[in-house]
Amino acid sequence: ATQDHAETFVPELTPQELSNTAWSYAKLGFSSDCLFREIAVCAAPLMPQFTPTEMSNLVWSFATLRVIDEALFKAVAREAVPRLSEFNPQQQHNALWAFMLAFTRDAGVYYCGCGKVLVKL
Repeated sequence: ATQDHAETFVPELTPQELSNTAWSYAKLGFSSDCLFREIAVCAAPLMPQFTPTEMSNLVWSFATLRVIDEALFKAVAREAVPRLSEFNPQQQHNALWAFMLAFTRDAGVYYCGCGKVLVKL
């Protein structure tokens, strides 16, 4: 049922609702390619409106379910890097873990191991 209706309701979701939906599915271990594809398409252009919690939870959710959408991860990286000071340690850790798992090396996000989790190359 979710796959049949994802294109209908996902475009109307706010950044928090997109992030919460992905997180809920990841916590349950339930992956829907159609739903997550639609979340990625809708979330990427809204990334400037996402909070650090919403960004880190979103990429954590995708990585947890091994649904790697490179365009989404790049959009998060572009938005997160200049806003690193807004991320608390848990948000940094979750985002780092997600990017490391996704192996999205060209997204401009790396672990530098010296107190900063994300650095722009």
